[in-house]
Amino acid sequence: MLYVEKGIPAHAFELAFKLKQSDKYELAIMGHDPLTALTNVFRYSRKGIRTYTIFEEDKVLAMFGVVCEEKNQKRGAVWFLSTDFTKKQWAYFLKRNKKWTEFFLSDYEYVANLVPQENKNTIKWLKWQGFTFNSKVIIVKGVKLLYFYKKIHKVSNGMQPVLDDIGPLWATDGKLKRTTVI
Repeated sequence: MLYVEKGIPAHAFELAFKLKQSDKYELAIMGHDPLTALTNVFRYSRKGIRTYTIFEEDKVLAMFGVVCEEKNQKRGAVWFLSTDFTKKQWAYFLKRNKKWTEFFLSDYEYVANLVPQENKNTIKWLKWQGFTFNSKVIIVKGVKLLYFYKKIHKVSNGMQPVLDDIGPLWATDGKLKRTTVI
């Protein structure tokens, strides 16, 4: 069973050395190493940054979130970095990730990012998630990237999730709360 908790820097340190090759490649294109990319989200002092971790038992499998623009907290860059999921983990994840995407994007009006054109599985997954792709190709370090985005129609103003996949430790507003997993 997979579950999600708010991300903390310790999760980033664990995941950075287990990232799948395609994620390392994407980060390298943008000039980042895995550890820096995963820990940078915790260094921003502005509000509007959301980071979550996916676990199986006590093992970190993935982290995802949004980094808002400095001048507009309703717009941001969406991201997802992971280990190689097994088929069983991937199936479990796919059954649940749309509700998590809906939750973690609910405070934003617009999110976007780039993906290598050759990464067909990620593009297929992003389209299934409801993201739109710009047809113009962007070249970075000789690699063709596609710009994807999503306009969010319902902004929640900070509502907390009511989801059955929340892990045993869920941090809300900076305070740690223990929850029971049933």
